[in-house]
Amino acid sequence: MPNPESDQWNSVDLPLLRDLVELFDHYGGFLLRQESVRSAAGLSPMDFAFAAKRLADAGRIEAQYRAGGFVHAVSGIPEQTRQMVSAQLVDASVPRLDALDDGLQALLVQVASALQAEPHHPRAAAWRAFLKAGMDVGTDLTVKSVNEITKALLAGRS
Repeated sequence: MPNPESDQWNSVDLPLLRDLVELFDHYGGFLLRQESVRSAAGLSPMDFAFAAKRLADAGRIEAQYRAGGFVHAVSGIPEQTRQMVSAQLVDASVPRLDALDDGLQALLVQVASALQAEPHHPRAAAWRAFLKAGMDVGTDLTVKSVNEITKALLAGRS
């Protein structure tokens, strides 16, 4: 079974699987031809054949095999595969938190400064909520930032 954590899975098998699901949804069952699959453009014919075989052998696609055990046609897509592919698409579209840290930290400091300057501003409650949420998700906030944010959260609370 393809290992969902491997480079081969992420760079070859998963993109191929996505394309095969899309082709099946558009055409129904189809003969597997490398030139029909977008993600296969950079693969050698051998790599393409082995990737399709890995997917079929793992039950990710329902396939008809040709002599030699390689995939000749795609005849179905299991529901589990559809769920996995849709979950992978969602995961890919969500930015990683560590990629947001610098921008998040700067924004938190800016909001903290505004809250310290105007603790009774009409938007102060929303700013406090934002600062609390930011501290929950911020993975690498500096001590200085945390101190400023804490002071801002305490401002106007007395």
